[in-house]
Amino acid sequence: MGVSAYLRRVSSRTVDVLLADPARVRKVLFPSSSETVIDDEVQIALECWEALGQDFIRHGGTPIGDVAVGDEPARAFGPAEVRRIATKLTLVAPASIDEAARADFDNLRDFVMTTAQAEAAMIIYLG
Repeated sequence: MGVSAYLRRVSSRTVDVLLADPARVRKVLFPSSSETVIDDEVQIALECWEALGQDFIRHGGTPIGDVAVGDEPARAFGPAEVRRIATKLTLVAPASIDEAARADFDNLRDFVMTTAQAEAAMIIYLG
């Protein structure tokens, strides 16, 4: 199996904290089992989105320092950027997507749309 992208819904305050103190990113993304996790996450196969030109996963947002999380530093997306991504995803015709990638597309679109509607931010990391 190839590389997956993990998208985590967080508050814009969490993004601000992580950009100011990148060393905290692992604690946010991988909390200990005793901590309550209230943010949502979705996993998608990265290859599907590169094929569709959805390069925001690797190149969008703001790198959270140079702390490697998975394969490279995580990237933070504020609410405005999440809204822009949501708009772009609504322009993708589902019929234009290979059937094998359809579930990933639906998961990504639903996750980003929900995040945008909540005025939330997100963090993406590869693993």
